[in-house]
Amino acid sequence: APAVPESLREQLTIGARLVIPVGGRWDQLLLVIERRGPSDWVETSDGAVVFVPLIGREGFPEPG
Repeated sequence: APAVPESLREQLTIGARLVIPVGGRWDQLLLVIERRGPSDWVETSDGAVVFVPLIGREGFPEPG
């Protein structure tokens, strides 16, 4: 995804984690986002990765 979709972040229950590649089409960081409270999230990076892009409303536009 180009950024962490708020809809996915908001679905997390307290104590849950979201692991998602975030960045450009050819270079991303693997983010781990943990919800610790109603408005408390902790984000850490597990390093550089390249994934198939997220396409659609909260992702990249459809190609060509």
